[in-house]
Amino acid sequence: MLQPRRCAEGRVPYFMRVEVVRRLRHVAVEFFTLAGGSYTSTARAASGELLKVDLPFPIEFDPAVLLP
Repeated sequence: MLQPRRCAEGRVPYFMRVEVVRRLRHVAVEFFTLAGGSYTSTARAASGELLKVDLPFPIEFDPAVLLP
């Protein structure tokens, strides 16, 4: 995927990928941290689970709240 690579080249320290499948009422979120010029997955959660991240600021939520 081009977007994460461009963000890494621009030294964006954090990247979040959100995948929504409305037909299945499913959401998955994965949080990445820039390390050594590329992103490393630091947290992930799907509908019904909690995504918890402390940096760049504390956040905790169930990805299902992103569904309409």
